[in-house]
Amino acid sequence: MKKLTLTLTAITLSLSSFCQLKIVKNIDEMTDEITYMANKRFIAANESLNKGCAIDMIIAEKDGRLGAKHLITTMVGLDKCNENNTLIILYDNNDKTKTSTQTQPQQHPPDHRNKITLESWNKYNSKGDTYFTFTDSHIQKLKTQTIDKVRITNGSSYKSYTAQIKEKDYFIKFYKLLN
Repeated sequence: MKKLTLTLTAITLSLSSFCQLKIVKNIDEMTDEITYMANKRFIAANESLNKGCAIDMIIAEKDGRLGAKHLITTMVGLDKCNENNTLIILYDNNDKTKTSTQTQPQQHPPDHRNKITLESWNKYNSKGDTYFTFTDSHIQKLKTQTIDKVRITNGSSYKSYTAQIKEKDYFIKFYKLLN
């Protein structure tokens, strides 16, 4: 009985610590290289996790400060071989098309206020991994606005998936941890 209680307690503690976003510092014993990573990925996928993508932020240290503008997406269920992929992040704001002083909806360019549209910069690969980069203005918005939906499109097969995001404040929490 004691072993069962101890095991359940250990599982509960590990699950609760897994759910909280943290930045983990790793030091390679052989090279003394220091790397940083989030303990949890940003997931934009269906319930069974067999279609969509996972996003890992690449964290770098510069002048004693942590920053992250590059990201790697791992696509699932959209064909492994890919190139020229597109990632669209739609903000979860109620005012997507007009400001309070406007009477008519305004057409916005792709990266204006309500979404980020990124094009991958890596060459063709058959691993399902794609690389993107946020601009400084993208990061400023991600620090303050929650995410509603994410669409990943495979530029080779043109298959895409749009995910309704559950952890809408992931990037807000992520960038707070870097400061």
